[in-house]
Amino acid sequence: MATKKQVEPAKKNIKKAQKPWKAALHRQRTLAQPQGRDRAKMGKTRGR
Repeated sequence: MATKKQVEPAKKNIKKAQKPWKAALHRQRTLAQPQGRDRAKMGKTRGR
């Protein structure tokens, strides 16, 4: 079990790491994912 002294900085670090992801546009987030460049662009595939 983590102590209070460990939990508080961990929460701050998580928020700090999530900040750029929340600020990024949908397209930027998609391209940052490992398979992002392989995904089809909107309107380029049929039936989706």
